[in-house]
Amino acid sequence: MGYPKVDDEYDGRYRIVRRIGHGGMGVVYEAVDKVLNRSVALKIVLPSLPDREDFHARFEREASVLARIRSRNIVGIHEYGEHDDTVYFVTELFPDGDLRNWLAEHGPLDRRAALTLVAQTCEALADAHAAGVIHRDVKPGNVLLWSRPEGLIPYLADFGIALDGRNADREGLTRAGTLVGSPAYMAPERHFGHPADERGDVYSVGCLLWAVLTGDAPYAGTDFQMINSHVNSPIPQLETGDPVDERIDELLAHVLHKDPAQRVQSATDLREALLSIVRDIDAGRLPAPGPAPEPGAPATAAALLGPGPADTTLPPADAPAAGQDDDRTAAKPLAASLA
Repeated sequence: MGYPKVDDEYDGRYRIVRRIGHGGMGVVYEAVDKVLNRSVALKIVLPSLPDREDFHARFEREASVLARIRSRNIVGIHEYGEHDDTVYFVTELFPDGDLRNWLAEHGPLDRRAALTLVAQTCEALADAHAAGVIHRDVKPGNVLLWSRPEGLIPYLADFGIALDGRNADREGLTRAGTLVGSPAYMAPERHFGHPADERGDVYSVGCLLWAVLTGDAPYAGTDFQMINSHVNSPIPQLETGDPVDERIDELLAHVLHKDPAQRVQSATDLREALLSIVRDIDAGRLPAPGPAPEPGAPATAAALLGPGPADTTLPPADAPAAGQDDDRTAAKPLAASLA
């Protein structure tokens, strides 16, 4: 069986409309669910893939993870199944595409929009972590968008290489001995082969924040050059002198710290720090930064937040997942050459 084509019927229920993305494990289509008369995203893994059984197992795990996590900012799954010699799952469709393509077309977001979008992404990540799931591949291409009058609402997607603690899958390396993820957004310790944990996801969100503020990943170049920069180069800073940017630079210094023990420790803490800046923008004030953490102590929300209410209400996220191209790379650990 080959790839479905436009107007093909798949599994008797789905009519293929167009191909909208592809990744390491499969192809994503926009399709029409003929039973419920709605547009959906249909992701299919084909039998021609190398290591078919391994890919099918990972695909099934991704579907299981999506079904288990309840979050208003994570793509919702409708169905998982097998058809002929393929496996597939069906999710919500997001016709507004992903954040990577949005940034390429429209450029960086303004400060408030960037902070709000990343705060909502943190909420999704916190929900995943609470369910024992480490995403391992947070990046703009894995953030789908719903454009609303009040702004862009993000949905975290592609849990294909996520670690599921409930299945005791805590290894950071593939069977071939390579590290999986995207070097442009991967935490320094991951490049040394250390197991992925929540703090690695937090670092990746810090890289995501830099991308929505500037339009680019924190570091550029070849995979080797990017990995070397994550391990050895200074933490990027906006350094515009603007009071809002000074607050953002302070946060970036914590969230992109090379040492995970001194990094912002949770997605919840990072979300609160981001919303603190949003509150101060909305109120027309920028308070003095909070006290710096003690040397060697992990950064916490209390150390990063200014005065203000405990929470900010975010736009509702009860909406309709488009697929996205997958630029993840299997990068070998380079600790020896980078030390």
